[in-house]
Amino acid sequence: MPLRRTIILATMLALISIPAVSLLSGCDSKPDTPAYDNPFDPNGPNAGDPFNLVATLGDTTISLIWDQPQGYNLVTYEVMHSTNMFEEFFSVGSVEANALDTAFFTYDNPEPTTTHYFKIQAFDAAGNFTLISHIVPASATVLSRVVVNDGSRTVASRNLNLQISVSNGDSLRISQAGHPDSETVLAADISGTPVSLPWDLGPADNNDTTMTLHVVVQFGTNLGDTNKVELEIDFSPRLALAQGGNRVASLTPLLSIEPEGLVFMRFASSQEDLAAMPWLPGADTHDQYQLMNTANNQTIFAEFLGDFGFSIFQQLNVIPDLLLDPSFHLTLPNDHITDESTVQGISSANATLMRFSESLDFSSVPWIAYSDTTLITLSPEPGEKIIYAQYRNDFAESPILTDYVIHIIQSVEVAITAPAEADMVLGGSFLLVQGTATSPSGTARVDSVMFDGGSGFEIVEGTDNWSLNWEIPRFETDTNLIIRARAWADGDSVTTALNLVVTQLMVGISSPAEGDTVISDTDVEISGFSQAATGGAAVDSVTVTIDDETMVAVGTNSWTFDWHPDAVAEEVETVITATVHAGVGQYSVSKNIFVVPQ
Repeated sequence: MPLRRTIILATMLALISIPAVSLLSGCDSKPDTPAYDNPFDPNGPNAGDPFNLVATLGDTTISLIWDQPQGYNLVTYEVMHSTNMFEEFFSVGSVEANALDTAFFTYDNPEPTTTHYFKIQAFDAAGNFTLISHIVPASATVLSRVVVNDGSRTVASRNLNLQISVSNGDSLRISQAGHPDSETVLAADISGTPVSLPWDLGPADNNDTTMTLHVVVQFGTNLGDTNKVELEIDFSPRLALAQGGNRVASLTPLLSIEPEGLVFMRFASSQEDLAAMPWLPGADTHDQYQLMNTANNQTIFAEFLGDFGFSIFQQLNVIPDLLLDPSFHLTLPNDHITDESTVQGISSANATLMRFSESLDFSSVPWIAYSDTTLITLSPEPGEKIIYAQYRNDFAESPILTDYVIHIIQSVEVAITAPAEADMVLGGSFLLVQGTATSPSGTARVDSVMFDGGSGFEIVEGTDNWSLNWEIPRFETDTNLIIRARAWADGDSVTTALNLVVTQLMVGISSPAEGDTVISDTDVEISGFSQAATGGAAVDSVTVTIDDETMVAVGTNSWTFDWHPDAVAEEVETVITATVHAGVGQYSVSKNIFVVPQ
């Protein structure tokens, strides 16, 4: 729950004059029940705190557990946190109430060398809450923290990077179990900024070996907190194809290896042959391994030597791809007609080479490097053309695939300039559709233009620059609608189309505008408009949502909302969302603005 609401509710509670009754009390002025039957009563046997909150420290978390009182219509628990039990507590999360005896919450990454205090505040369905001042805080003290690499307790390499955080002490003593001569002493940074230290764990015999680090915080001649960090060795580079899967197109596939801790590597077609192969420097990829030229499945064997001094074996099964299921198509309109001199081909094949031709025998067409997309240049003559495609890799050639295109030499062009692609328009209203038509070839002038708004073509006003006052059709729900324009020049014609969204509800934010700045802690008027065009339900209301809080605006067709943004210390980007409601339908728009300090 936002802190602002908690403060407001607490202020309201302070004004209540009925003594010795918490907000969750159900007692009347003359109770017949015992005086202390309310577990939230500050004067009761629980002193207003029935939760018995307990905090337990983990490696990088603090776990909270508390009792859940039943039968009081509780809906949520707000978890409050502070590093000083005598100062203000702030919300760090909430937990939904349920029928279990206990509830749980995990506080992640607590600040090291600090005592953390927690309280629980309960809320019922009506928004009433328990008095946080009566809750006994639970606490957990986090010692100095040592983070190895990314925080994992498993390591693939003996060479580590330690991050040590403290907020007191003057020096740190770092040592390793089993290595009494390996202690390192360095100055502590009491600001809490992590001190970085490279560390060599030394050799190990095999995986699953556990190595232990000790970090002691020292105050002059006195020793303070001791951190014991146990690390388990897990050196297991993963051998895989860089492209994923297990199908190969090349006799020298690109292999991918996880290189952490890797010093040397070697590859062979059997594990017995590995011993005779030369060691190669460790790397994250390898492209020199030569497969056998066969269509049968093969296995790549690898040995990886790590910096701990031991090696492990891995193997990868690969399948030569015989190109039995490639695919090919051209990106064209549904009618396959284009006036462009090049078309784009889309391929899907595990290939190294490809070729495209308008001739079945691929005469004079060279193989080129494989790519998922390619531009194919059409022969200059107009007409229907079949495009043939074929793919090759080191193991096979594919069957020949085809697609077709109808190539026209366009003597007329037409465009819709307003509205734009994907615009949202209001059903039942009128919209001025505008466009242009030209005859680039100059052989004939554009003699007519027609427009289709969903119910068939109709003549428009003008040719080179044309327009039509279009009545947008109504639909029961928001609907995608394709509109078209067609132009003619001496019997030749061309058509263009674009997609619109016809909405039945419309809402807009007139002020502030997108990207405007408003001053915090002042009154700001938000204004806008809304409209319904369903022919059914009228607009019921307009709501405004800011910072996850939704409120009702004043008015509908023209609406306003008075907002008083909280004071801020620096510029804050804020999203204002307006939503129009009509029956069960609604539609929203949003604008981003910036709240700045006074």
